[in-house]
Amino acid sequence: MEIVTSYSTIETTAAAVDEAVSQLKARLVRPSLLLVYFSGHDNAQVIRERLVAEFPDTQILGCSSCQGILTEEGYFPDRVIRFMGCF
Repeated sequence: MEIVTSYSTIETTAAAVDEAVSQLKARLVRPSLLLVYFSGHDNAQVIRERLVAEFPDTQILGCSSCQGILTEEGYFPDRVIRFMGCF
């Protein structure tokens, strides 16, 4: 199994998802599993709808955080969306 990650700190949920999806697709075409982490400020419904549209055959598991999210670039205590695509 290999894992490819991406993230975005853009404040608008839809734009953040689009940026993180673009980063992920640049490195991975179709993950079999997508782990999604997002801040409590983000709209879970918007995230789900956009990801299902982008990856219709991928299993998606999401989790919100009120404390922040850790990425390869460090810890982000506020608005951040992170994806981990597994294949």
